[in-house]
Amino acid sequence: MQPPDGTVASEFPHLGGRCLSAARDFEVGETIFEEVPLCTTTSCDGDAAMEATRALAADKRELFDTMHFDTSMAALADRTDEERRILSAWDLNAYSFGDEGRAMLMWIARIPHGCIPNCCIVVQDGRGKVVAATKICEGDVLMSWYPEQELLFWASTEARRLVLSKERRFTCGCQRCEGPDVCRELPCGCSADAYLRIAGPDKSWVCGSCKVEVSSSDLKRQLKREKKLTKTMLTVLEALSDGEMPADPEVLQQLSDEAEESLGGRHWIYAISLFAMHGAFRQAEPSMSLALGLAFLDWIRDRVVVGRICGGRFPPGYILKSVYDVCTWCLGMLAEAKSSSGADMRLLTGRLMQLAVDLSNEATWAAEPSRLAEYKKVVEQNSARRLTCFRPGCEEAAASECRCGTCGFAGYCCEDCQAQDRTSHEVVCCEPLTPFIDMLDPLNLKM
Repeated sequence: MQPPDGTVASEFPHLGGRCLSAARDFEVGETIFEEVPLCTTTSCDGDAAMEATRALAADKRELFDTMHFDTSMAALADRTDEERRILSAWDLNAYSFGDEGRAMLMWIARIPHGCIPNCCIVVQDGRGKVVAATKICEGDVLMSWYPEQELLFWASTEARRLVLSKERRFTCGCQRCEGPDVCRELPCGCSADAYLRIAGPDKSWVCGSCKVEVSSSDLKRQLKREKKLTKTMLTVLEALSDGEMPADPEVLQQLSDEAEESLGGRHWIYAISLFAMHGAFRQAEPSMSLALGLAFLDWIRDRVVVGRICGGRFPPGYILKSVYDVCTWCLGMLAEAKSSSGADMRLLTGRLMQLAVDLSNEATWAAEPSRLAEYKKVVEQNSARRLTCFRPGCEEAAASECRCGTCGFAGYCCEDCQAQDRTSHEVVCCEPLTPFIDMLDPLNLKM
């Protein structure tokens, strides 16, 4: 059977076998192909899957039997060999279909998981659709994000592999998993700002400052604490994925303190603890929640811009919804707050707005009209801020030659407006990658 137009099927052993790659270039948001399900069910129980599979015509059953399966799954121990093969194939390959059912999609099942995904898969109106989530070049392997926990994207390679092995029965061999782990960094004793980064699975740790190499055996104490905290944080991620508050705020605070003390402020466990506490304090202590949210966004931006987790680009918007929500919540709080010092909040607001635009795109919210309208409004406001003179009260267009050389953000229509605003702007002016949390300090906000 020929693969869908625009794709090629080839063997990629390190990705699990036969996979699809692009036969031509695809732009963001472009549909790569659509597919009618091989079979569907109206419920998620095993009996429905068995019935749907056994009802297949011989040629379709032959196709079904090419699906990946794992008869060693403990949950299927009391089943026959045939039942284990069928049910494990459904558990490992099927997509949600309708209200409660599942769908088996032969070619979409050939799109492997990738920890830097380039496409997203949507099942609606009785069909499966594959859409380019990033620019895809001819020859690129099509990859989607399998876990339901989108925040797992920011976890270490070790943690992601642990979850994928448990839930999907494979060890990810994508390029990101085989390379340096920018989300798993530990403090190095050479200086306060120095951190060790592991160069890849079963490789040495290397300090970015002093360049010393350290083996995992030399980090036994820290790695033992990391193992314990990883187990706890994966439980937190699971609760967050289910829309639940994972623990009492005081317990989350203790987890965050322990993570920062043991693993440092650049480790993914500490970052996710900031995210969890941000959510926990939104109602009771919004000012604290704002600070936690900004600190979390600083960590995210640093992983992308400095750590170059996706080659310096933000990953696809559909796995950034939680991060985007933190960003827009912080923007909302800044819009309601007042600076007791009279400092100008527009630089911080403007940079957060640019981050919100970078974190998402229209394709992310295609199925959610209200969220799409909100995103378009953010894009329009962001564009207007950069195109209009930064001096309060002036509505003239900003001139390219009158933009602040330090922050690169504040633009003015003329030198006179820039001179009038200089004293106010100098209070908050800072380099482009200045942490958001540091930009918050001079504002002395009243919530």
